[in-house]
Amino acid sequence: MHPIYLQLKKLAQLNKVFLRSIVCCYLLLLSFTSHSQVVISEVYANGSFQLTNIGTEAVDVSSYWICSFPSYVVLNSLDIACGTTIIDPTESTTFSGFEYTLGEMPGSELGLYRINDFGNANEILAYVEWGSEGHRRSSLAVEAGIWQEGNFAPNFQATESLVLMDDEWSINGEPMICPVEDTATNDDMPMTSETYTITFNADWSSETHPTDFPSNAHFSGLIGMTHTSDTTLFVIGSPASTGIKSMAETGAKIFLIQEIQQMVMQGTGGSLISGSGIDISPGSVSVNVVASSTHPLISVTSMIAPSPDWFIGVKDVELYNDGKWVDQITIPVGVYDAGTDSGESYSSSNVATEPQGLIEMITDGPLAVNGIVPSLGSITIRREGAPVDTMDNSNPIDTMETCDLSQRLITTTDTTTFCVGEGVDDLINVEVNLLQDDATYLETTWIITDTLGTILGLPAGPPFNLEDAGEGVCRIWNLNHAEGLQGLAVTNHIEELEGCYTFSNPIEVTRLSGDVCPSPV
Repeated sequence: MHPIYLQLKKLAQLNKVFLRSIVCCYLLLLSFTSHSQVVISEVYANGSFQLTNIGTEAVDVSSYWICSFPSYVVLNSLDIACGTTIIDPTESTTFSGFEYTLGEMPGSELGLYRINDFGNANEILAYVEWGSEGHRRSSLAVEAGIWQEGNFAPNFQATESLVLMDDEWSINGEPMICPVEDTATNDDMPMTSETYTITFNADWSSETHPTDFPSNAHFSGLIGMTHTSDTTLFVIGSPASTGIKSMAETGAKIFLIQEIQQMVMQGTGGSLISGSGIDISPGSVSVNVVASSTHPLISVTSMIAPSPDWFIGVKDVELYNDGKWVDQITIPVGVYDAGTDSGESYSSSNVATEPQGLIEMITDGPLAVNGIVPSLGSITIRREGAPVDTMDNSNPIDTMETCDLSQRLITTTDTTTFCVGEGVDDLINVEVNLLQDDATYLETTWIITDTLGTILGLPAGPPFNLEDAGEGVCRIWNLNHAEGLQGLAVTNHIEELEGCYTFSNPIEVTRLSGDVCPSPV
């Protein structure tokens, strides 16, 4: 069984045991200090912390204060990740958005107060310090009888938390904010998992991208995650997160790992994907990951190096649908500008974009050839134990019958992010270019697919109106093919095509709706 599932199940099952343990351990404490029936029960590295009611009556903590000297915040000004400010007996509430103060000593401290009288031992209700003893409020907690002199919890990393179990503080290596209950009790819908190998095959070379091709062309270490449809690694047309910015500009993973860990703790992220890079391009690299049916999507990125803030990636690739696991899929990588550095060449000096721009697909610059950006490579995701004869035609650029047809390259100057369903036409015009001057051209067909290669439409030609397409991500392709091509039908997968054909590069279009869209004028 998938270890993350076991961890979730363990957390869910232990949650009640954990709370009962806290209650029992503190009953004796309460006999000589009547301060509080609310304790700090878990501390997360991202500024979140959990409070648990170990008493017999509900407690309103909205006016309580949290302290990490010299920072003090009233609880009703913080975000609530789960629970409420009125905490029932044996229940917990997790608050987020508080920054622990890191001073000259290792670690930090956290104190819970009834009111903002921080030097009064009668008002401090709960306390923990970690990394070392002797933080500013440690002696006050000892005086109040809620902390033992000389004690301190172990220091913990960005991907860990401190948890109180059996009156002892220990490190939780796989923390989850607001752990979900085990819902996989129905025999008809058990949680399943599969191991996949992710292989990035980089084609980027002086032949494919001759303009100013760098002598040290390489890609940073792969970084990504499995996840649910409720989250994603990055959003085209939105600002880059700190993690994506750092990865795209320097290849560093630490901030993106912290963001992924936050999503894991919130339940929308599944498994972290972290692998090696490609030292010299062209080249390839692989990494394994366990995907679960509860977190069936995969997103992976890597920095294009050297570059100002350019990166490749695939996002929201679905591996499990209708009770079935995908055996293998190959997807051309997207080529993106993070919108955080305004450099225009591979070796540009750092020029921070002010104000910060949006993540967009790259359509020009040194990566472009004759006005378009040829593919930098593809990512193949293969299930462990999949049949060796599994056909993988999900990357149409690389899959065609033995024939000599030229690839047609398409580009657009229109936006590739739309707000749909507003009653206003959302048009995108696409132009066709030939890669070679003496290109062989037979018949042409326009195809719109989803990100997995399922054919959604066979429009007559541009401009394409996506207003009624609904929310989602699609890809526009131009197909050059010989007469007699079979399998070209809506709802078919491109792997079902049979005949002599070649696909253009794709243009990926993001269709938004709901609150992220402005109200129509």
